[in-house]
Parts: sequence; C-alpha cells; structure tokens
Amino acid sequence: MIYMLLLIALQGLQSQGEAKLIIVFDEIESPQGNLLICLCNKQDAFTETCFRSEKIKAREGQQQLVFEDLPEDNYAISVFQDENENDELDTNIFGIPKEPYGFSKIKGMITRRPTFEKCKFKVQGDTEITLRMR
Repeated sequence: MIYMLLLIALQGLQSQGEAKLIIVFDEIESPQGNLLICLCNKQDAFTETCFRSEKIKAREGQQQLVFEDLPEDNYAISVFQDENENDELDTNIFGIPKEPYGFSKIKGMITRRPTFEKCKFKVQGDTEITLRMR
C-alpha cells in the first residue's frame, strides 16, 4: 500500500514540468533581424525579466518556437522583431514602436503596454498560441 502511494506521488511529480508550449508568430512582414521572445510567469516581471527567453532569426510569413519542459502555469508572452539587431525595441519620440512587436492574447491596436493579466494564458500539456506581429 505504501509503495502504491509513493508510486502515485512520483508520477504526479514527473508529470509536472512536462508541458510544451508552441508559439506561432504570424504575419511577419520581413526576414530582417531577429525575434526576441520573453516568456513570463509572474505579473511583476512581465516584459522586464523573463522566465525563459529566446532569440531566433526572423523569417517572412509564419514561424514557430517551442518551449519544452514547462511547469503547468499561467504565462504571458512579449515579442519584438529587432530588425537592426541592436537588442532593443526602437521607438519614435512618442515611445511608439518602430519595429514589429506582439503580445499573447492581444488583438488589434494598443495604446499602452498591456498587463500580465490581459496577456496571460494557461499552459497545460501541449498548448499552442498564435501571436500576430504588429
């Protein structure tokens, strides 16, 4: 009986951290530069520090990135296309981005940086999310 309970407990531990997140970046207009992706799992860190981050070469059209072995949790994503490869999101004098960007769960135009709450989504098992680049 004790061995059975221990086996069940260990199976529960093994299933944590085995979630996979597939991010599809849509409407990339130019293959210039890199996509800088920030995956956050805490509200106070959204867009400032990342739980995980990646830099991938931009390709025109649509492309994917996969994060594996994630704990099942709420996450939010911010991404921008660093066209001039200076590792910064370039903005005009009013703070409006001059390079393409995107956030999870945000559709349409935005007037300010969205919050973690507006961008969060649940990762459970294999999860796919599409981000439209603006």
